[in-house]
Amino acid sequence: LKTAQAGAMGPGEAKAALALAQDAVRLAPGLVPAAALAAKLSAQAGDYKRASKVIEAAYAQAPHPDLANAYLRLRPGDAAIERLARAKALARLAPGNLESALALGRAALEARDFAAAKGALAPLFEASAPTRPTVRACLLMADIAEAQGAPGATREWLARAARAARDPAWVADGVSSDSWSPVSPTGKIDAYAWRVPDERLSAPEPFIEAPAIEAEIEAQAVEAKAIEPPKPPQAPPQLALVEPPPVAEAAPRGLSVLDLAAPDDPGPHAAGSPKRGFKMFSGGG
Repeated sequence: LKTAQAGAMGPGEAKAALALAQDAVRLAPGLVPAAALAAKLSAQAGDYKRASKVIEAAYAQAPHPDLANAYLRLRPGDAAIERLARAKALARLAPGNLESALALGRAALEARDFAAAKGALAPLFEASAPTRPTVRACLLMADIAEAQGAPGATREWLARAARAARDPAWVADGVSSDSWSPVSPTGKIDAYAWRVPDERLSAPEPFIEAPAIEAEIEAQAVEAKAIEPPKPPQAPPQLALVEPPPVAEAAPRGLSVLDLAAPDDPGPHAAGSPKRGFKMFSGGG
C-alpha cells in the first residue's frame, strides 16, 4: 500500500513519495515495485549511490526486468558502454538467471558489441538449459540479427518467438499483467506474484473430409425439417367493401319526368302560345 501511495503522488510531492517508498523497501526488501520506485526517486534526488544499493539488494533476492532497466538507466547521461559495464556488474549478482542474460544481451546490443550480446544469450538456447527459450530471448536474437543486416535470420528468430515459451509476468487470480498492482482483480491485497502464467492447452479439432461434412449438413437439415412445428392456419383474406353508387330518387306515382321540372321552367309549349324557334336567315329578310 505504501508503494501504491508513493507511485500515485505527483512531481511536487517527491520527498513524501520517496519516504513512503523507502518505508516499503524496509518492510519488504524483495518487493520489486517498491525497490524500483525507491531507486528511481533517489536517483532523481541525486543520490545515485543509495539508488544503486537498493536495486542491488532487491535484484539479488528477486531478479526482475524492471530492476535491471532501472539499474542501467539511473544516470540518463551514461553512454552505452557504461550501461554495458553496469549490466555486467548486475549479472554477477544473479549468474545464470534469465533476466541477467537478457539485461546483459540488451546492453551489449545497444553498445554494438554483437559478439558479447550473442554470448550472453547462448546459454539460453543450449540443450542443457533448464527451460525452453522464451519469447523475449527469441525477440532479442531477432533484434541482433536485424542490427547485423541479416533479414533471413531475423525472420527465423521471429518464427521461433511465435512458438517459444512464455515469459514470467505478474499473475493474480489467474490473470496475468505486465504491470504490478497492490490489489488483485478480486480485491486481494499483495496477491500479484512474478511467475510464468499457466499454459492453457486446447484439444485439436478432428479433421472431417468434405463428403462427411456434406452428409452431416444434410442430416441436420432433415432433422430440423422433421421437428419443425406446423404452421398455424392463416385466415382467408378479407374483401374490401365497395359502397354501391347512389340511386336516384324515384319520381312520385302519377307524375312523369316532365312534371318534375323546375317551377320557372316553362316546359313544353303551352297551348295557344305562338311557336318560337330559331329561323334560318333567308335572302328576303
